[in-house]
Amino acid sequence: RPFVFNDGTEMIINSIEHLLFGLVICVKSAVYYSILKHKTLPGKYELTFILFAFNILGFLNEFFQDLYKHQALTSLNFDSRKDIVMNIIGSLLFLFFYKKINKKIQSTR
Repeated sequence: RPFVFNDGTEMIINSIEHLLFGLVICVKSAVYYSILKHKTLPGKYELTFILFAFNILGFLNEFFQDLYKHQALTSLNFDSRKDIVMNIIGSLLFLFFYKKINKKIQSTR
């Protein structure tokens, strides 16, 4: 891109991006799962699977990116670890909001 922010701003933008990515991908996965399985809401084990699968794929993606950049695979650099943590936080936010919204919907029925 033509404009680059200072390092601190770039890190904040990237962190927010990964946090929202985790949230959005988990929401989309839950919706697609519900559609494919003809279910109204995914259960506890299905949500756990969605969160676990997303975070494992994110973890593997960070290793793949390091491999692609010809960096050492024995340890992840700071950015990779930060991205993994932000993905985990985003997926946990999904779980938090899912439970909160689901509880509110169930109480209005």
